[in-house]
Amino acid sequence: MSAQQMGAVFADMVVLSGGYLVGARIGGIIGQALGCRLSVTGFLLGSLVRASFCVVYDIGKKKLISFCADTGFTCFGFVEKNYELPEDVLHEMGVETIEMPRTRVEIAEIPRIAIGASEI
Repeated sequence: MSAQQMGAVFADMVVLSGGYLVGARIGGIIGQALGCRLSVTGFLLGSLVRASFCVVYDIGKKKLISFCADTGFTCFGFVEKNYELPEDVLHEMGVETIEMPRTRVEIAEIPRIAIGASEI
């Protein structure tokens, strides 16, 4: 997962979790204000508020991404612009490319010690 993908997922989780908490609280307040002491009423209203919030957030996110794609705005690095031509297009144009050698670094294994639990 790249840094941009992790940032986008983190922002989604923060906004949606906050929306769930706010929706549950609003639903509970509305349920108590209506005078119904049934917990089902608050739960249903909270679910409706949460679902509405998530739909509005999803629509807004899609509009922002389409705005970024149309205008070139990168939205603080969440939308990545890549103006690189594919290699086959470069070869058709007569541009010669070279292969860059890459080095692979092996990951060292760290020995672990198993500690047994003592019974009391």
